[in-house]
Amino acid sequence: MRLSLKYNERATHPLSAAFVRGSAPDVWLQEMNAWHIPLQQLVCFIISQNNNPLEAAGLFVIFKKEQMPGLFQVRHPYTVMGGKLYIPIDAELSPAISEPELQSLLIWDCQVFHPTIGFIGFERSDRIVLADLLQYLEPSPVNWEYAHAGQQPWVPLHQVGIQQLSTEQVFESVKESISNKPLTEIPKSNKKDVPGWLNNRVAEALFKGLYKLLSRLFALIPFGLFGAGGFNAGNVSNGAGTGRSGSGWFSSIINWMEEKIEDLEKQRDNELKRLTDMFEKNSDEALQYAIPLNSPYLNRGTTSKPSARLTRNPLQFNLGRLGGGYAVDGWNVDNYYNELRTKYLKAAQDAISRKDFKKAAYVYAHLLGDYASAAAALRQGKHYREAAVLYKEHVKNMSLAAACLEEGGIYIEAIELYTDLNQHEKAGDLYMLLDRKEPALQCYEKCVDRAAVSKDYLEEARIITDKIGDRSRAKKVLLNGWQDVKQPEACLLKYFDLVSDENNAHFHAAVLSFYREHVPVKNELSFLNVIDKVNKKYYSPEMENTCKEIAYEVVSEQVNAGNAGSLHSLRNFVPGDQLLTPDCYRFIHTFKHVPEQKPAASQLQLIKDVIWKQTLTWQNQLLVFGMKSSGLILARINGDRQVEYFSWNVPMEANLPLITLADSFNTNLVLVYNEQQVFTAKQLPANKHFQDELLVYSPGFLPQVLIGGCMHKGAVITLHNELEESFLNTYSLQGELLKSVRCTFNDKAYFIPAVTINEMLCSEEEYFLACDKMLLRISAEGKMGVLHYAEKPVRKFAVNVKESGVTIAMTFEDRVLFADLPADRFDRTPKRIEFNETLPQDVIILDDVWYVVAYKQKVQVYNLEENAPSVIHWEIETENDVVAVFSGSNRNQLGILEANGLITWHNFRESA
Repeated sequence: MRLSLKYNERATHPLSAAFVRGSAPDVWLQEMNAWHIPLQQLVCFIISQNNNPLEAAGLFVIFKKEQMPGLFQVRHPYTVMGGKLYIPIDAELSPAISEPELQSLLIWDCQVFHPTIGFIGFERSDRIVLADLLQYLEPSPVNWEYAHAGQQPWVPLHQVGIQQLSTEQVFESVKESISNKPLTEIPKSNKKDVPGWLNNRVAEALFKGLYKLLSRLFALIPFGLFGAGGFNAGNVSNGAGTGRSGSGWFSSIINWMEEKIEDLEKQRDNELKRLTDMFEKNSDEALQYAIPLNSPYLNRGTTSKPSARLTRNPLQFNLGRLGGGYAVDGWNVDNYYNELRTKYLKAAQDAISRKDFKKAAYVYAHLLGDYASAAAALRQGKHYREAAVLYKEHVKNMSLAAACLEEGGIYIEAIELYTDLNQHEKAGDLYMLLDRKEPALQCYEKCVDRAAVSKDYLEEARIITDKIGDRSRAKKVLLNGWQDVKQPEACLLKYFDLVSDENNAHFHAAVLSFYREHVPVKNELSFLNVIDKVNKKYYSPEMENTCKEIAYEVVSEQVNAGNAGSLHSLRNFVPGDQLLTPDCYRFIHTFKHVPEQKPAASQLQLIKDVIWKQTLTWQNQLLVFGMKSSGLILARINGDRQVEYFSWNVPMEANLPLITLADSFNTNLVLVYNEQQVFTAKQLPANKHFQDELLVYSPGFLPQVLIGGCMHKGAVITLHNELEESFLNTYSLQGELLKSVRCTFNDKAYFIPAVTINEMLCSEEEYFLACDKMLLRISAEGKMGVLHYAEKPVRKFAVNVKESGVTIAMTFEDRVLFADLPADRFDRTPKRIEFNETLPQDVIILDDVWYVVAYKQKVQVYNLEENAPSVIHWEIETENDVVAVFSGSNRNQLGILEANGLITWHNFRESA
């Protein structure tokens, strides 16, 4: 295989080393002096010329992680691959190579791939000591009293400002690539045209008003006064009359006016038809005449006529209009709306495939009013400043705006946004790129303080280690984490990682010393879990023996205390002993004093200084979300009641809705949405207690004005408003828009009034959403129906879809309603059961039969089957307010989350 270097201007590799050009040590030292790093901290090798091995081409310098200069201080920065191969930071290997293949090629202790010199290998013995390059001379008797101070150094440059674009400038710059034309300039057909003055909207309105006035006046005048013939004035709706007859001059004027109004509507309909046909022939040309469907920026230039623009009346979704449509004025594109929108979306996707990202942004923003997709297209096309403006001004997503500014190298503006968002770590990283260490450290310390408040020891230690570079301080934090209950094993494992980096030769002794000093009896089995991983990660004969001795000692104490099950831990430390496992089983089953295995605990107390909000079940894991002043808290619980805690240190308001979405059968992703914050992705790793790993993150691709959302079959489904209409979108997990349909009721477009965002429930290809006083049912094609309309807002709901119909359970402020709706409304009479109870908090359906309702301090289970002996099957009262109810680990079990963090599990069938 022949490897080469390929230049990549967008490469984002971390800094690891530097190449200092020059053939003399004084040149090298002069550049290295600007790094402000002690020379004894640097690893140096001399690289010779290709054509003259006795002459140096430069000095190659490798940095340590804790002593790293700013990126802009290094003229020729290098990064490291596979721990041994150094390449320029703006380069990549071609062809791409896997890690095992790369390791097989790296035969020296250090390899450097220089763009012109080539591939150079070094051994440890090739390292030079910089002090050996200096020759010390005897001081000469020179009088230095006449020396002068010289010129003052230039003030360092900290920032170069760029004039910021306004929203209007962004839109105009995007429109320039289209050269849009008025709709009336589409090549005409041979059909009759209308007078040019009628294309003016003011003239059109006056003309229609005069027509209505004359029609009503004529209906009041005695027959024959203005000439022979009758006239029956009709109502003018959408500009069309009912037909006229008569020979009088007055009726002739009215007939002529009606004819012109009808011709105007026909001409507009013809223009729309020609526009849709043009997309089939030449979509680029059609875009020049395209009509905005949703956008506040409808100005099409001074050369266009008002009649070339669409004016659409608000289509407000409310119960009074559920029976059908209502009159709209002027340009009404309902007949062409779906067709035009489909063609616009296809044109945008085609533009992206051709890498014409500005044209795609034009279609999304100007024609569809979808600013989130427009900004994403601009970002994909590396138009970062324009994308940032859209994200900031229209999408209102400051995190994505800051990310665009960061990717575009506009660091100062990105820092300002990150600071406003309390993402101080990102701000600190950018300060470091600008070689401004002091404000960077201040940002990192803010992150440390926030992590300390929420007792997120891993996060606190990570920032102290990776960002501040104080490893001893990080070890103290991790030691505190080992003594706490949140993530003791993870903290201790990270602690040993730091100890290994500092003292690898005597690492086994450090592990034994830690066991003697910092492991209480209650944590001994957890300590065995940790050193099992440590032994595998940092294997050596000494470490193996040390871990084995500790395991024997711990298991012996545990067995003497009656915990014979701890014998199974020995298998990890004596893997070659094939007789150990059967011996352990034999001992356990013959040991008469071994107590029976205790069942999983029926209750669990979470940390109390958290406002616990809701639960989410993912396969065999229970996720409980809560909030503190310092940010979001997540408790992860398995079937054995083992719990791990994770946190996001971003401040958020506790009263804002938090939407959590999961699709446990198709993906291991959990989406978290909050109107205020975008949460960084956090991995919940698989370990001894949790078989599957999870990734929790906030999707940045969700549209504006979000009404509801869910995950279904490995996709993200959203319901959102665009100006005066609602749309059902389907996204891939990576954010690609797969499908977008317009929501309709009785084939008419409507706007769904949303008070707050809610989670949608999904059943096959139907979606259910509680929206204020309505419970909506929405098909995959966007057709909506109202399952129930109430007098008060719906708080919580659950749906059970069966072949015979739909059963819904809804909670309101003062009552609970169960309704059994037949699939065919003529099949049977809907069944309704209602309970007047105050403050119901949550409702779920278990096993298609049991309806669980949580009240303020009470939980009841209802059985709605006709042959049930009692409607209320089971109930329990709680000492604290109930936050949520959830399904347990088996079909007979339900769980209850109380406000103080107490979780209890109940076998409600057996207890009834």
